[in-house]
Amino acid sequence: MKKTLLLAAATALSMTSFASHALLITQTQALTADGQDMIFNFNALPATSGPGIISIAPAQGQGTLGLDLSGAFPAEDENFEVIFDGLSQGFYSCGGPSNNGSTPIAGAVDNSGNFNNCDFSLPFNLSQVAMETLLIDNSISVGVLFGDDVSTFGDGDLVTVSISYESVPVPATLALIGLGLVGMGYQKRRRSNLSA
Repeated sequence: MKKTLLLAAATALSMTSFASHALLITQTQALTADGQDMIFNFNALPATSGPGIISIAPAQGQGTLGLDLSGAFPAEDENFEVIFDGLSQGFYSCGGPSNNGSTPIAGAVDNSGNFNNCDFSLPFNLSQVAMETLLIDNSISVGVLFGDDVSTFGDGDLVTVSISYESVPVPATLALIGLGLVGMGYQKRRRSNLSA
């Protein structure tokens, strides 16, 4: 009876292990120079079992939150390019309609005037296929490349990139699944031997 209960518990544990796990990883870097390029490398990531979100946002540093990203002047390079694993995802700026060809970020907040200190969140919603493609080598590289005219105002602003998705079971969980299957096989063989 004890062996049966133990086997049932192991089987239940292994079956619940098939559920995916929510994963959220963030990295933050300081913007220390005008027009700085940032590369965020996320390594040793588990495979995905669903869609995901890669989000980019400034975070308050030593001074006022936000960056000079108005995009209002055609001659000024006040925008940033987003790159996933070497592939451009476009150019973005804050405020109303852009005059420099970048895409305005919806919901951006102006902290000073003319979007010279812009607070924003820029999420990229990715399908499961897109996530699987990015995670083929178990890593994702996110580039945030600021234009030459993007100013930090000396505030020491921070930029945060976060990746969130449902991950597949980790190897330790797969071992528990295997243990449950071995236990079920043992129980079946034992019953066969008793009935013979």
